[in-house]
Amino acid sequence: MLGVRLSEEGMREIAVRVTAPTDGGKANAAVCKLIAKTLGVAKSAVRIKRGDTSRHKLVEVDAPAPVVERWIDGLSVL
Repeated sequence: MLGVRLSEEGMREIAVRVTAPTDGGKANAAVCKLIAKTLGVAKSAVRIKRGDTSRHKLVEVDAPAPVVERWIDGLSVL
């Protein structure tokens, strides 16, 4: 599941829900894979930059900013 919501600070956040277990980084890999698939980029273009063990992560995507912005704009609001 993917969607966008506003943080307490008024920033847009991407909400991602995966069923993979957290052990061994499987959930992080699933998050990256889901984002890459829906954004239309290679799995290697998406990586967790900060928050490996946290529910809140900073994800880096190797894609042009306008492409990422259009993708975010197209997500459903939660």
